[in-house]
Amino acid sequence: MMKTIKVKETIIHGDFKTTGTSSGRLSSVNPNLMNLPTDAGAAPDNCENCKTDFKEYVTVDADRTRSRWKCRKCKHVTRTYLYDIRKMYKPHVGYKFAIADWDAMEVSLMAAVSGCPDLANLVHIRDDESRIVSHCCCLPPATGSKKTCSGCQNEAKFSPDPAGDLHTVTGAKINAITPQELFLLMHSDIESTRARGKKMRKGAKPVNFGIMYGIGSSGLATQLRDAGIPTNKAEAQGMIDAWYELFPGVKTHVDDSTRELNANKYLKNIYGRIRHVPYTDDVLSALNFLIQGAGAQIAKKVCVDAAYSFIDEPDIRLVNLIHDELVIEYKPGLEMDVAQFLFDKMNIAVPGKQTIHLTAEPEVDIASLSKSEKGKVLNLPSKE
Repeated sequence: MMKTIKVKETIIHGDFKTTGTSSGRLSSVNPNLMNLPTDAGAAPDNCENCKTDFKEYVTVDADRTRSRWKCRKCKHVTRTYLYDIRKMYKPHVGYKFAIADWDAMEVSLMAAVSGCPDLANLVHIRDDESRIVSHCCCLPPATGSKKTCSGCQNEAKFSPDPAGDLHTVTGAKINAITPQELFLLMHSDIESTRARGKKMRKGAKPVNFGIMYGIGSSGLATQLRDAGIPTNKAEAQGMIDAWYELFPGVKTHVDDSTRELNANKYLKNIYGRIRHVPYTDDVLSALNFLIQGAGAQIAKKVCVDAAYSFIDEPDIRLVNLIHDELVIEYKPGLEMDVAQFLFDKMNIAVPGKQTIHLTAEPEVDIASLSKSEKGKVLNLPSKE
């Protein structure tokens, strides 16, 4: 990475390739500026000097930015060399970042492409801001739009309806509970119960994205084991069967697309882009193209629009596209122009067997790409 820094600039310039992936996504090399870890890693298990257990954070002072973990007992500093790489991504002096990424883009695209009504309903629940769930010490979770708890008034908390979260719905299904019950586990006051609920939802992620692309039981079992969830082939097949019970329309789409691929040796996505697949052992990659390829075209179109929209504004420039996340650098005072552009170009309707809307909420006034940074959301007028 150090070799890529330009002389006198102290800036890393990567290369972006438009034809580096079979799905159509942009790729980045020299170095890869898109493959960014989301955090600085967990604390070490114990102090390397006195062996004090670091699992309880009361025993350690953490400096994640510099990967330093200071033991409160012996004062020794243990280093893991796991850094917050995203914090290195900073705008030029006198500038700020604006970022925006699509909310569960691939789930929305699958709903549009497959025409699955059950998945489309989940997306509509997710995007309905009035669908909130109240939960507090005196009431079970309840769906509604009230902003105050009818029980204790003061202690109410509100969250999006779990029926609109794919990972929660899937995690509940494969564990034979309801989404509301899993929601309760994840928000329990008991730490072990809360951890169990979060593990169920986390385990649903490889299930969701693997199955949407037609993965088999062996492949899913491998992915779950890699994610730290011991699973055998029979258990993985049970998860696949349960998932298709939730979203039978996706199963129909996968079967139809596979037959089309075997017959024609190519597939065409919703925007007309064709992927030739001469070998039948590349079915998963081809199915992936139908979703990621469409998403890639949408993202690259926004990049092109940014270049033309701000061609006469030197203080606004697109600096990175991290998969589904756009990063624009701007000089303070221009944040409304940038945020409005991102909102208008990224909140769009996607054609398919049914129309689904993609949503994105831009954030401005960001000093780095670290997940610890919190931006501002502006009150923007709708483009309609």
